[in-house]
Amino acid sequence: MHRIDTSTAQIDKFGQGKNGFTNGDPATGRRATDLNSDMWDAVQEELCNVIEKSGLSLNKDQHDQLYQSIVRTVTSKIPDALIRNKNLSDLVDNVVARANLGLGGLALKEIGYIYDSIYPVGVVTWFAQNKNPNTLFPGTTWKYIGENRTVRLASANGSDVMSTGGSDSVTLVTANLPAHAHTFSANTSSFDYGTKTTSTFDYGTKQTDVQGNHTHNYNFLRWQAGWGWPSGNTNMGSVTETTTAAGAHAHNVGIGAHNHTVGIGAHAHSVSGTTVNTGSGAAFAVTNSFIKLMGWYRSA
Repeated sequence: MHRIDTSTAQIDKFGQGKNGFTNGDPATGRRATDLNSDMWDAVQEELCNVIEKSGLSLNKDQHDQLYQSIVRTVTSKIPDALIRNKNLSDLVDNVVARANLGLGGLALKEIGYIYDSIYPVGVVTWFAQNKNPNTLFPGTTWKYIGENRTVRLASANGSDVMSTGGSDSVTLVTANLPAHAHTFSANTSSFDYGTKTTSTFDYGTKQTDVQGNHTHNYNFLRWQAGWGWPSGNTNMGSVTETTTAAGAHAHNVGIGAHNHTVGIGAHAHSVSGTTVNTGSGAAFAVTNSFIKLMGWYRSA
């Protein structure tokens, strides 16, 4: 087989060294491409060889022999080739074919069975986009887990599955604090206040309390008169006499205006007590760093 190579061929029509045909142009005087027997013999024999070598005989009235020869050649060269329009019905052994494809018996199941196998009731699935499995998997029912929640594993026996709790923030109370106390002690600075005087005040005249009727005893020596007293007198001995009764009475005492001086002296004082309460009891966040996903679980 070869491309046209007459002198009137269109040079490099289909690329370097790939000549083609031209109808010519009378306006410019360009001639149409001349045909020769070499090219047409090559075309004829190329096509006829394909048909005849497939086992078919040339038929002047049949115009699809080239196609039939191609089908026959492919079928004879690859006898187990699958025909497209038979949709795998021409498989010799369907079971082996499924096994080779890794499908097994699952390939015979309906889509509902596949959903149940991959997403059984109770399974949880996550999406990083706004997806709804109720739409994605027809015939199944899904419920949204809930907004702004983290996941905590349930008991192994499943007794507390789907229970909720916790909070993103916590407010501490006194019971949350470790047992502790605050102490405080201090001393004032030492300072000598010196001597201070009380203010002057006149208390006036005060009266003693009234005492009862009483007398007083007194002793004296008794002498007999003589010339040259006392040496000329004669000692008559000690005599005791009693005063007359004075009766119930009191005495007035004048206190008068006066003041007193008090020495304070250098000294210090110890101070102790309890500090005042502080803090407002505001809640604080306990939320960890997170990434948000959409979470669904199959309910039916």
